[in-house]
Amino acid sequence: MKTSLKLLPVLIVVIVAAAGFVFLSAPSQTPAAAPVAAPPQQNAPKPVATTFSQKKSINFDNDQLGAIPPYLKADKTGGGTRSEWQVKNDPTAPSTPNVLAQTSDEKVQVHFPIAILTGEKYKDLNVSVSFKTVSGTIDQSGGIIFRFDNAKNYYLLRASATENDVVLYKYVGGTSSIIASISMAVSAGSWHTLTVVAVGESIEGYFDGKRVIEARDATFLIGSVGLRTKADSVTYFDNFLIGY
Repeated sequence: MKTSLKLLPVLIVVIVAAAGFVFLSAPSQTPAAAPVAAPPQQNAPKPVATTFSQKKSINFDNDQLGAIPPYLKADKTGGGTRSEWQVKNDPTAPSTPNVLAQTSDEKVQVHFPIAILTGEKYKDLNVSVSFKTVSGTIDQSGGIIFRFDNAKNYYLLRASATENDVVLYKYVGGTSSIIASISMAVSAGSWHTLTVVAVGESIEGYFDGKRVIEARDATFLIGSVGLRTKADSVTYFDNFLIGY
């Protein structure tokens, strides 16, 4: 009888274990904090061109060689006397065979040849252009003018291979101020793409598809678009695209 009583606890453990119950004694612990969900991954910046129902595409391929297209008006700001724009052949153009070339090479520091698209003014827009600097000792650059009122009042997004930067300027009464800028490599003699997306006060600037400028400014909310160079910069342009 004594032997049976000694075996009883062992028998109970075996039965409980066989039934699938396990009793463990553990020291009390502070409950673990609930895991914090990671924020959703943001998509890469994407131009807003698809939100604009109307589009205009200009590649200069059907325009007369040696002349400025009739839908563009040449002008200038600052010093100097020349603003020379003409359609030329360039086998390296993103859209062959033609480009729009600014060929004035006056060595005047504050000299800005411009070409303005006539006939239309735009509020919200997405405008882009491909450009290649060809020569220039003072400067090698290309830029997009937008919300242009006149030669003294407009916005400009420009990229310079001389200064290796992309800058968003505002011209008011002929005086320029920098809204935003970024230092980055801009290679001379290569094709690049500049893009401006302006919606209300919001202005974004893209270089080769990457957003590099974000700013807000409400000085100009409507105006024409165009192209610009500086000083003695000979620059070629192609694929002038406008969504609005």
